[in-house]
Amino acid sequence: MARNPVRPVEPVDAVGAVRRVDSGSTYYRHLELWQIYSEVYAAQRRARERRARKAAALAADQGPED
Repeated sequence: MARNPVRPVEPVDAVGAVRRVDSGSTYYRHLELWQIYSEVYAAQRRARERRARKAAALAADQGPED
C-alpha cells in the first residue's frame, strides 16, 4: 500500500468556474452606493468644518484671559 494514497481528482465544470456576468448591474449598484457614501461623508465633513469655524470664532471673541 502506498504511503500517501492518491485520491482521484474530482471533475471540474469549466463553464461553472467562469464568473457570471450580470449585465453590469453590480457595477451600477456599487456606483450608487459609492455616491451615497460620498454624499454622507461630504455632509459630515461640512458639519465638522462648520463646528470648527464656530469654535474658532467663539474662541476669538472671548479673547485672552488674564
